[in-house]
Amino acid sequence: VHFIYRGWMQAADKLTVLITSSPTHTHPSTCLLDRVLETFGAVPGLMECRKIVICDGYRLDAQIRYKKGRVTQKQADSYEAYKSNLRKHIEENNPLYVNTEILELPKRVGFGFALKEAIPSVTTDYLMIVQHDRSFIKGFDLMQVINAMENNPIMRCVLLPLASTFNYNKRMDTKFSKKDVLANREVNFENHVFLPLCQFYDSTHIAHINFYKDFIIGQRMIPKNGFIEDRLGQLQVKDLRENGMDAHAKYGTYLYGDGFEYIVQHLDGRDGLTENEFTWQRDDRGIYRRVIHNVPFQSREESAIRESVQFSNCEVPEGAFDIFTE
Repeated sequence: VHFIYRGWMQAADKLTVLITSSPTHTHPSTCLLDRVLETFGAVPGLMECRKIVICDGYRLDAQIRYKKGRVTQKQADSYEAYKSNLRKHIEENNPLYVNTEILELPKRVGFGFALKEAIPSVTTDYLMIVQHDRSFIKGFDLMQVINAMENNPIMRCVLLPLASTFNYNKRMDTKFSKKDVLANREVNFENHVFLPLCQFYDSTHIAHINFYKDFIIGQRMIPKNGFIEDRLGQLQVKDLRENGMDAHAKYGTYLYGDGFEYIVQHLDGRDGLTENEFTWQRDDRGIYRRVIHNVPFQSREESAIRESVQFSNCEVPEGAFDIFTE
């Protein structure tokens, strides 16, 4: 077997990053996207890749409904200011925004259709899809993932693990009511392992450009609401339940790691807190957490100690333990 080795090539030669963005409470500040881009530095070669920030449009409404792209005039103004701030970062050569450009969409189309609008401008064989609130907890070998995909054409899309995929083998055994459903179906490449991904996620993933052109777009896997996982993910699960794991080959979706990795996190930015009311801090695991102003930041150990002390100081109602003496 002769492996195709691209180690001498840069990730920028092979991959383009598409970052989807839309209105959120933190605007006009770019703090949410700043934190995401800041974590790109943990992944060798990723910061040097071409990055396209796709700014979806919006619909004016009397109430804010972010998932449907509906915002008030006030929030629309904040979003326009946010886009201006992004352009300013690029014009002023902000290090976080190196090799970054903006694609503004004139109307609201949703996640999947926003990607569809950007795909024609991608000139590399691979792309990484990142949402504006998904950051990296730690780095990984990006070029090894690309090398693995080039040497294993069955791998057309690789999801980077997140909380929802932790202990993945057991999760799939439970989902499909079968023991060891993924056994002997993993792909091994050098010192990396990839498990079959049985349900597509919109979260951060690396895909061959044709996975999107021919499959996602070509076979109309983008539903009306724009979230690809709502159609493709459900279709996959139904197909695999009815036809078994042999049906997985047509999808070519895989999970990076052994099912116990945790690389991507979701940054919470949908509530009413603005940038002036909190700051981001990373805990001892590398996970970003918001620290509300005037509320001290605590590590997991400090939180556990505080909770145990509070519990031990609680008054126990009279007679609470009578059940054990009856």
